[in-house]
Amino acid sequence: MGSKVMEHFALTRRDDRLPAHATDRARLDSLVEASIAELSHSPAPRRLLGFEPWRAFEADPDFGSPNTTPRSVRANFVSCNPPSGAIKAITGPDPVGVIQAANTRAIELLDYVIRDLQGKRDEIRAGAATAATVEDIPTREALRTRFRMNADDRSIWMESSARTVLTLIRRFRGARQILADGWMRYTCLGAATITLGKCDLTEGNGCTADTRAVSCGGHSRIVLCAPWWSDDLGINKLDAQARTLLHEALHVHFGFIGDRESGNFANAHCYDQFVFDMNWLDVPTALVGSCP
Repeated sequence: MGSKVMEHFALTRRDDRLPAHATDRARLDSLVEASIAELSHSPAPRRLLGFEPWRAFEADPDFGSPNTTPRSVRANFVSCNPPSGAIKAITGPDPVGVIQAANTRAIELLDYVIRDLQGKRDEIRAGAATAATVEDIPTREALRTRFRMNADDRSIWMESSARTVLTLIRRFRGARQILADGWMRYTCLGAATITLGKCDLTEGNGCTADTRAVSCGGHSRIVLCAPWWSDDLGINKLDAQARTLLHEALHVHFGFIGDRESGNFANAHCYDQFVFDMNWLDVPTALVGSCP
């Protein structure tokens, strides 16, 4: 396994290629958060990715809710169904089944986090003390280490502005919606250079080196790379695959969420590591430090 693992938003609309100073990243993160604060009282947004005319009048269930049964991954939305002999050597004989299992696991991990945060928030807003409500170690530590949030600060539970628990809930619900509504398409093995949505086409923007997957904000497709199928990152393989899918789902649903170059509230690694923390799972060693 290489020293650097990449599941990335490798295809990006950004023109700047220079890494931002930490202070600038934090300032940009704050501006992004402020710009979406006005949406804090509205329902979680429906996904409008790749508009399909025949779905214009459908009333889809709220797939961001843990109470909604997820749809299955559509076999005809998986590029290698059925796989050729060469692809089968990498993906195994049932790539759709592998993707489905990882998708199911990712949703399971997200559901636990959404229910936990929402339940605690409801209790505190109803008058419960933070110390008694947030007494478990995972929640306290995950909030502190991934998002610099103090679990005893009542305002992060009560308010609906940017950088609150509600912000996290909405983003995890967005990732769940992307994975659960059945409209995600999958490329089984991406090329080194790929075209995806309206993101920039640059040499080597696809499956190179240790890259596990690639996505583009607003485009309903996850491009999987060979390491996703074989590299367990030193943890349970299904958990490693599920982590990649929920990571990419955040990129797809929230186009402004990037990776290491962004502040914590706009860094997909911080969200997927928060999910692992809350589910008592170890973050892969190769990814430690990707959420500073």
